[in-house]
Amino acid sequence: MADCASDSPRPGPSPLTRLDNTELNNSIRALLPPGTSEAGLPWLPEERAQNDVMDSPPSSDTVERLHALAHSVALRMTDGRGEGWLAGCDVEAEGEAACRDSLGAEFLERAYRRPLTTEDQEELANAFEMGRKVGGSFASGMRAIVELALQSPDFVYLLELGDGSAVGDAVELTSFETAARLSYFLTGGPPDAELNAAATLGPLSDEQLAAHARRLAESPNGRMALSLFYTRQLGADHLAEVPELGFDADLARDALEGSRRFVDDVLFNGPGTLSALLTEPSAWTNGALAAYYGYSAVGDDWQKVLLPSRSSGFFTQPAFLASTSRSSYVSAVQRGVRVLRQVLCYDVPPPPVEGMTSLPEASTAPTTDRGRLEAETRSTACQQCHVYIDPVGLAFGNYDAVGKWRDDEQGTTVDASGVLDRTEAAGTFSNAAGLMQNIADSVDAKSCFVRLWLGRAQRRPVVASDACVEQKLTRSFLEGGGEILPLLEDIAQSDALRYRSRSELPPSRP
Repeated sequence: MADCASDSPRPGPSPLTRLDNTELNNSIRALLPPGTSEAGLPWLPEERAQNDVMDSPPSSDTVERLHALAHSVALRMTDGRGEGWLAGCDVEAEGEAACRDSLGAEFLERAYRRPLTTEDQEELANAFEMGRKVGGSFASGMRAIVELALQSPDFVYLLELGDGSAVGDAVELTSFETAARLSYFLTGGPPDAELNAAATLGPLSDEQLAAHARRLAESPNGRMALSLFYTRQLGADHLAEVPELGFDADLARDALEGSRRFVDDVLFNGPGTLSALLTEPSAWTNGALAAYYGYSAVGDDWQKVLLPSRSSGFFTQPAFLASTSRSSYVSAVQRGVRVLRQVLCYDVPPPPVEGMTSLPEASTAPTTDRGRLEAETRSTACQQCHVYIDPVGLAFGNYDAVGKWRDDEQGTTVDASGVLDRTEAAGTFSNAAGLMQNIADSVDAKSCFVRLWLGRAQRRPVVASDACVEQKLTRSFLEGGGEILPLLEDIAQSDALRYRSRSELPPSRP
């Protein structure tokens, strides 16, 4: 147990991180002048599997894609039609140098998310001159500035040097660095004008951080980012088509959107608690999903439907269930592992290489998921892990490979009962609803949820040196009944977002 009596900030590791593909796209969109069309630009792929790890150098593919995107954006912003960005300064009246400085400096400050230094201003002028010589026009010079900015480490990375104020090994971040951390945490994009204006005035107080956290979380960008983060974190965005079950790409897309709407509804229209996220008996559906899953007839527009006997929280939503399918049969192991790891933070080790086998196809005996798992994992070595994994995964036995409800499997009544062991949520259950209720009531689930969001805020996994911050946040979350938005406000005010270790300060450029 960590000694947390001291009030001195003790930040954990602060690795140099860069924006992922979604954050890069959002940051570039925020820089486009009003009225600039986004259509046809070669946006970076945002599927999680294609994004690079944030604390690793960008891959050559990412570098090439970013270069192409920066070039295309620069062309669109300087298209020479005498309107848009360049029309913000009268070159004939004020001169190229003045317009270069006014337009270029404002763009770079927004791109770099901080005031410019003398070095930045020199780079701006040099880039303009090179572009001016190559293209022969004011527009070509400005185009070079845009391309410079969108490929600069100051744009691609979250560079954090602090303001020089140190308490022990802790260095307080500048107001602009704090604002950037907060905004990317809650919206997946750069600080908006209101947050940036507050940062310009100096350090952000606890009250300001809490207020901006709530405002950003409730903004359209925040609502989208928070719901998508949760679906991606839990793997629900990895939906594969299952043609033999009629589950195609359109249904997969709709299932993901339904889960995103479910999370958004619980957070902002419902109780806003972790318990509701895990147990709310509803789903969001459109006409296509309703027809496929057998919900009551609805129109083509999205709407909420109550499914008290078939739905119990996020883990009974079609997107999560379909993301765990293996062709036409259910992967109960995947369902069990994800719940244990992502909801209870239970350490499930990977299977030993010598123990890895493939489950039989559904057409071979035994015919049920439970029977196949028992046949495949009966050895003592397998049971060391599967005794905990399988009961959790089989609790979802009433849902087939893509989440359709079923009472029987291959003519056998589904047995979804089991026992959860080795966690504070331990106990018996008869089905997925019972399992999720046990988990929702547990301290383990709430502690794990805090760890999940603290890791997102810090852009790295939670480690031992985060113990004091984590304990404080967890205590508050428990006392507050597991309300999610107040947790995000508490994280915004924590040392985790306001300090970094002085011993880890990076150079001014990565």
